[in-house]
Amino acid sequence: LQDSGVPIFFYEFQHRPSSFAKIKPEWVRADHGAELAFMFGGPFLMDESSLLAFPEATEEEQQLSLTMMAQWTQFARTGDPNGEGLPLWPSYNQLGQYLEISPTPRVGHKLREARMHFWTETLPAKIQQWQQTQKGRKALGEL
Repeated sequence: LQDSGVPIFFYEFQHRPSSFAKIKPEWVRADHGAELAFMFGGPFLMDESSLLAFPEATEEEQQLSLTMMAQWTQFARTGDPNGEGLPLWPSYNQLGQYLEISPTPRVGHKLREARMHFWTETLPAKIQQWQQTQKGRKALGEL
């Protein structure tokens, strides 16, 4: 997708919602899908029957939700999440820039680079090595 020329905007949600205090151990920060409540205005929903609602949200979390809703709306409208009064969200590029979403957002670089080494370097090298071995076996079988 990156080679298609279409801008890509990558993020990692890093805020531990205050609602986690009751249901998750302290070592859990943001987990998969935690940003959805913020993207869809959960801090402003008072009906606790909604899966996204968390009326105990702090003012900081309400502001984070407003910012995220503005960014996603801007992206849907223009294809670019950047706009006046919004945090800079660089497009993903060769530098691996992305937005670390939290009450104090910042631009990050090469998310979990050391952990990703397996997927970007080790595994492709092993696959190539295996393919070469298979070609060698096929050539021997043709003799």
